[in-house]
Amino acid sequence: MTVKPEIKSKIIDTANTLVAEGVDSPTNDQVRERMGGGSLSHISPVMREWREGRKSEVAVALEIPSDLKKAIETSLSQVWSAANKLASATVEKVQQEAQVAIDAASSERDEALGEVSRLEERILELQKIVEDKEKSVHLIQSDFDQERARVGQLTTEAAALTAKIEDRDAQVKELKGELAEAREYNRSLQVELKEAQVAINAASSERDESLGKVSRLEERNLELQKVVEDKEKAVHLVQSDLDKERGRVSQLASDTATLTAKVEDRDAQVKELKGELTEARDHNRNLQAELVALAKQAQKGQADDKKQ
Repeated sequence: MTVKPEIKSKIIDTANTLVAEGVDSPTNDQVRERMGGGSLSHISPVMREWREGRKSEVAVALEIPSDLKKAIETSLSQVWSAANKLASATVEKVQQEAQVAIDAASSERDEALGEVSRLEERILELQKIVEDKEKSVHLIQSDFDQERARVGQLTTEAAALTAKIEDRDAQVKELKGELAEAREYNRSLQVELKEAQVAINAASSERDESLGKVSRLEERNLELQKVVEDKEKAVHLVQSDLDKERGRVSQLASDTATLTAKVEDRDAQVKELKGELTEARDHNRNLQAELVALAKQAQKGQADDKKQ
C-alpha cells in the first residue's frame, strides 16, 4: 500500500519522539495513540521499515571503536578477531532464522492489514447502504402516513355522503307517500265526478247545481293534477340527486379500495426494507467482529516482532 510522504514523515517523527522519551521499541498502537489517530494499514508498513533501519543503526553502533582497536595488544586483537568471527557467524545464523520468521510474520501481517483495509472500506459501504435504507424507510413511512390520512378523509366523506343519501331516501319515501295520498284523493274525486254525472243525468232539475259542483270538482281535479305533477318532478329531482350521490359514493369506495391496496403495498415495502436493514446491520456487526479479530491478530504479530 502506498503511503503519502507527509503521513510517512509524521509516523517516523512520532516513533523517534517515543524512542527519545525512553520507549525502546514503540508499537504501532503507541504511535497511533501519540498521533491522535490513523489507520494501521498506513502505520504498520512504515513502522516495519523504520524498525529495519533501527536494526542497521544498532549494528553499526555495536562495532568496536577505532581507539579501542589501537589500544588492544596484538594477541588480544587476534583473540577478539576469532571471537568476533564466531560471534558474527552465530549472530548471522540467528539473524537469518529470525529474518525468516519476521518475513513470514510480516507477510501474514500485511495480509491481515490488507483484509483490515478491505473490511474498513466494506464497513463504510454498508454504513452508506444502511443510511440509504433508513432514508427510503423514512420516505415510504411519510408516504404511508399521507395515504393513511387520505383514506381517513375519504372515509369521513363517504360517511357524510351515506348520511346525506339516507336523508334523501327519507325525503323520497315521504314524497312517495304524499304522491300516493294525492293519487288516492284524485281517484276519490273521479268517483265523485262520475256520481255527480249520474246525478245530473237522473235529475235534470238539479243540473245547474250539479254542473257547478262538477266545475268545482274539475277545477279541484286540475289543481290536484298540478300538485301531482309537481310532486313527481320533485321526486324525479330527488331521485336524480340520489343517483349522483350514489355514484359519488361508489367512486369514493373505489378510490378507498385503491388507496387501501396502495397502503398495503407500502406496508409490504416497509416490511421488506426493514428486513434488509436488519440484515445489513447484522452483516455490519459481523464485519466489525472480524475487524476486531484481525486487529488483535495484527497486534499479536507486532508483539512477536517486538520480542524478536
